[in-house]
Amino acid sequence: MNIQRIRIFDEMLDEWWPEWKFGEQTFYPSQILADCDPVSYQLKVKDYLNQLHEDGALECNKCHKPITEQQAYAVADVFETGGEIQHGQCDTE
Repeated sequence: MNIQRIRIFDEMLDEWWPEWKFGEQTFYPSQILADCDPVSYQLKVKDYLNQLHEDGALECNKCHKPITEQQAYAVADVFETGGEIQHGQCDTE
């Protein structure tokens, strides 16, 4: 299953949960969740973005205007920019 990764969610997971080491390999919590349970990963991303929106902390990385959780999750720019949150309606370059 090919899932869309969201950088701010991955960073939050990786800051709060320890990484796992197996021999010389290191696995991050965001990687483990996305690879082992992609459905749960997508649901948790949606919950996380919704909580950021409710807290007033969800804004466009380009113009810094508030955006909705639906805009952040639905707009292709979220994924094409490596998980940066943008609403795709910026006048700012």
